[in-house]
Amino acid sequence: MRFENGEFLSDWNDPKQRDWCLLLKGCKGPKTFNDCAQVWWNDGANFCINAGSPCSGCTSPEFYKDFSPLYAKQDTFKLPGVGQIDANTAGKIIGGAAAAGVGIHLATSLAKGRLSSKDEAKEKGVSK
Repeated sequence: MRFENGEFLSDWNDPKQRDWCLLLKGCKGPKTFNDCAQVWWNDGANFCINAGSPCSGCTSPEFYKDFSPLYAKQDTFKLPGVGQIDANTAGKIIGGAAAAGVGIHLATSLAKGRLSSKDEAKEKGVSK
C-alpha cells in the first residue's frame, strides 16, 4: 500500500515514516516477484519486509548479480508489460489510476442516482 501511495522511507529516524516502503533504502521487493509474504521463511517464522528490513531479492534467480549492492537505492525497476520505470513515476501512475477510478465510480453513481438523499428517495417512492 505504501508503494502505491508513493510513501518511500527517506529517514529511518522519522516516526511519521514508520512502516513506509523501503524502496529508497535498497529494497528489491518490486523487482523480485516472489512469494515470500505467503511462504514466510524459517519454518513460517517471518520474512524480511515483515521484519522491517529491505528485501534483498535472495530468492530470485537474479540474486546477487543483478541486485547488488544490496542496500543501495535502485534507480529503476522493471514492471511486467511496462518495462523500466522509476519509483516516483510508478507512484504517480498508480496514484493517478486510482484517482481516475474513484472519479469514474463517483460520476457513474451520480448519474445513476445512487447518491441521492433518503428524503429524495422517499419523494420518488423508493425505499432504501
